Amino acid sequence: MALLLGFTFSLSLQRFDSRSEAAVNEANAIRTAYLRSELLTASIRDAVQQSLRDFVDLRVEMVAVSPARKTELNALIAEARRQVDGLRDQAVEAVLVDPRSPHADPYVQAVNAMIGELVKRDAAMTRHVPETVLLLLCGTFLITAMIMGYATGIAGHRTSFVAYLMIGLIAILAYLIIDLDRPRRGLVQVSEKSLRDLQADMRTVPSQAR
Repeated sequence: MALLLGFTFSLSLQRFDSRSEAAVNEANAIRTAYLRSELLTASIRDAVQQSLRDFVDLRVEMVAVSPARKTELNALIAEARRQVDGLRDQAVEAVLVDPRSPHADPYVQAVNAMIGELVKRDAAMTRHVPETVLLLLCGTFLITAMIMGYATGIAGHRTSFVAYLMIGLIAILAYLIIDLDRPRRGLVQVSEKSLRDLQADMRTVPSQAR
């Protein structure tokens, strides 16, 4: 039981860490693209930056939606794909508008990197501890409780307080494992501070420029 708990907890914690890292990497990639867009030709710069701001607003909205609201979440995912296609088209347009500009190519690279981090994060959010492992954990927990109950009956006395405490700790640890494995539910959730800070920064920069 202890080996299975330790293995499963480590697995769920690794996935939680990878999701947290992916959230920060996505925000950094979008920020890089936004900063590089400052050097684009004026005729396309404003449209590109507005598209990036809209995309960040959409991503913030997406991470706030519970997976249980599948219809709303699927609609947001479809809109995100449409906006990604629009950002890709704008990157191509930035090159065509001024082929000699030394700033268009770095922006295209930043957009490609941003899309790559987006794909990585979406993949990390859907990567969970295998259900077989969780079922095995629950089954082992029940069998352990049954063995303790049987042993108590054979011994002819009640289980000690320490045994109850151990069972309670095991139950809490099992809940924590499942909670870590569900990044948008429960008590422990992936922090979206990086993305929200980026959203706030992108809103304040235009007003300061005016």
